[in-house]
This record gives sequence, C-alpha cells and structure tokens, in this order.
Amino acid sequence: MGLCATKNTIENDEDVYDEIDEDFIIESMSHVDDYTHVKYETQQDMLDRFDFENAKVLSEGEISDVYYVKYKNFQDHFLCKVEQLNDDSKVSTFHESENLKILAKVPNINRIRDTFEVPQQYFLILEKYYGLALDQFLISYVEIKEQGLPEEVCKFILKGILDAVRKMHKLGVVHRQLSLEHILFKSHEEYLNEIETKPDLGIISFNKSMELYSKEKGFEADMDAIVGCLGYVAPEIQQVEMGTASEYNFKCDLWS
Repeated sequence: MGLCATKNTIENDEDVYDEIDEDFIIESMSHVDDYTHVKYETQQDMLDRFDFENAKVLSEGEISDVYYVKYKNFQDHFLCKVEQLNDDSKVSTFHESENLKILAKVPNINRIRDTFEVPQQYFLILEKYYGLALDQFLISYVEIKEQGLPEEVCKFILKGILDAVRKMHKLGVVHRQLSLEHILFKSHEEYLNEIETKPDLGIISFNKSMELYSKEKGFEADMDAIVGCLGYVAPEIQQVEMGTASEYNFKCDLWS
C-alpha cells in the first residue's frame, strides 16, 4: 500500500521480533483449540445446515469459490470459501483457516467463524463485511465529496492497519498480500455518511499468509515463495524472483 511513512515510526524492524517470545505466542494461541471442525459424511448433511440454495456467488476459481451464505437457523450472513480438495492435501483455504484461528482475537482482522468439510470439499466460514474495499472507497469518496479524504480519517485508517499488522507479526503470521483491495470497511455507513468516528476496517485474504512460528520448529523467519499483489510487492520479493536474493522476511508487509 506504499506505507513508506512507517519508516519513521519503526526505527529498527527487528524490534518486532525482539518483543516476541515463545511463551507469549503459546499463551496467545491457547484459544485455537476451542474451534471445532466438522466432517459431514454427505453433502446433504451439510446442506441441511447451510442455505446454499439462496447463496450469492462472489467469485469462482479453479480451486475455490466464494459465496455469501447463511446458516438455516440464523439470519446472519457469512462469507464462505469452498475449496475443492484433491488426494494430496487441503491447500490454501485450510492453510488460511489455521492462520486466522491464531489471529482470531486481533482487531481489524477478518474473523473466522467455522470450518467444516464434506468429501472432496473444505469450507471456511468468515465474518461478512458490508462496506467497500479501501481502493473503491477512496475513488468513490473523491467522486461524491469532490475533495480528498480528510487527514484525520487517513490517520485513523493507517493506525488501524498498522496496529493489526504489528499484532499479526507478533503472533508470527505474515500476510504477504497486503493491498488496498484486501482492506474492507465492515459497514456501508462508513462509505455513505460523513466519517466522523474511527472507521471500522478489516484485513482479508489470508490464503497466501505464512506462519513463521510453530511449536515443532520454532521461528522460521525467512520465506522464498513469489507472492504478492501487483503494485504492492516489496522489492525483496522481486529480488528473489530475479534471482538476486534467496529469501525475504516479515518486512515485506511493511513495504506493502
């Protein structure tokens, strides 16, 4: 997102890791086991609980599809990612759900609600956001108000994003795809009305995120996969792609 202003507020990027210790992470992750994962024997068992007949399709991909769906016994709608499974493993959606469980108590992070699976499919239920993505919001605001976003609102937005990213890193997770498109307002009111209070935002799309810490291996602070959004990719990731570097670390999020 071009948040180069962070350079002055984080004099030493390594401070992020200096504040981390294994006891802190283990304590913060103690809630992860509270989540239950349901395996339905048949697809009909799952359809008896979720109203996919009236679900709204948001996107369809080669591996996964995204819907707005609701539980049949409740009126609230949720975001649902459905991944087609192969014989090898659960891929991105399962990986995303595991990292979101770690981040479940971090403000301004899309909250995980549930996971379940049927034969050949894995389902991830997430909190639904009703507002615009930050890129759409900025364009619409200028068109409607015929002026730029007030400085105070920019400060609130940046602080919310940076606080979330810092806490995410303290819990050992790197997003790797931060962009304006992956930050959403939680309600329409933040877009339609004058913004006079702290905007309620959330970071989404953790399918390419990486957990840097595990009980088995400790810290694995370096990465080498080529990921990121065009226009937001950190130079060190591009250097790995060009072969002039072998790895990068959590600081790629700070550049984005």
